[in-house]
Amino acid sequence: MIGQEFVHKKGDLAMRSKILVVTSSEVSDVESVLNFLPREDTFVFKTDYFENYGVTQETSSGTDTFSITDDSSRIESSDISSIWYRRPGKKQQGMGDLELADKQYAEQEVSRFLRALWNSQYPHNVLWVNHPYLSWKIECNKQLQIKEACKAGLDVPNSIVTNDHERARDFLSKHGACILKTFGTFSKDEEGWPMGVYTTPITLQDLEANLDELKLCPVILQSYIPKKLELRVTVVGDNVFACAIHSQDSDRTKHDWRKYDFTNVRHEIFELPQDVKDRLLACMRTWGLKFGAIDMVITPDDHYVFLEVNPAGQWGWIEDLTQLPIAEAIATLLKNGH
Repeated sequence: MIGQEFVHKKGDLAMRSKILVVTSSEVSDVESVLNFLPREDTFVFKTDYFENYGVTQETSSGTDTFSITDDSSRIESSDISSIWYRRPGKKQQGMGDLELADKQYAEQEVSRFLRALWNSQYPHNVLWVNHPYLSWKIECNKQLQIKEACKAGLDVPNSIVTNDHERARDFLSKHGACILKTFGTFSKDEEGWPMGVYTTPITLQDLEANLDELKLCPVILQSYIPKKLELRVTVVGDNVFACAIHSQDSDRTKHDWRKYDFTNVRHEIFELPQDVKDRLLACMRTWGLKFGAIDMVITPDDHYVFLEVNPAGQWGWIEDLTQLPIAEAIATLLKNGH
């Protein structure tokens, strides 16, 4: 009986062939991956237009299933082999002429429903890239990232998270040159303009001048790592795509390459040492991630230092500038499934 049950489950998995892409209408890199996927087996769910879909979750006799339909197609959870969870939208673009309060309420209900839906489907023999629970767990927990990277044998910066000015003062006094970081990435204001804080050098004088703000909002302080090069390492399954960013060639990008200066800052393919690759892949397995955009620094004396991983990081500009086959690798991972 045990053997028969196992064969049945294996056969059931073998019959799955559908790919669900959960994303937003504003995400630009999805289409480049869709070009490598079989369109007849791929369903794209843009959650910021929730009203354009019929989404149903059913729990019966101990089983939990869902289906999603649009104007022309339908996907059942029992047919899904893999799910690409690619930066789905939180704000709804439609909702007709609802008053602001009603729209906010509906958005919250959609968000709660979808979060519960995805969590109920973990893991259910489906390949997630990445499951949102694991992404949420890792994305803003910089300290957990650093701890696991250190366990894997990677060099990491000394770090503290605090809103206590005495602890912050002690840290700055001990380590001298430090930088300040925030938990999240950039968001948008009501008019759609990006908001956020870049990685910024900080001194004791800066701290003393901003004590009131520190009390209100915790910050991440890290010892400053001198840079020879910065690396953006995109991991897709067991594939490791490294790009060298010559951030020190421009005053604009010395402390944070996200300020971008493509005219003066070269981006080029970089071959990581095998031991660094192995340690990064070990971290990815520990985190349960199939995709991650990892930031590293190479110091002037050629030490590789791990900074952080973004489970939903951007990679399109890296592919454009280096021709690294990241989109094709993501598509291959999704097609293999399970």
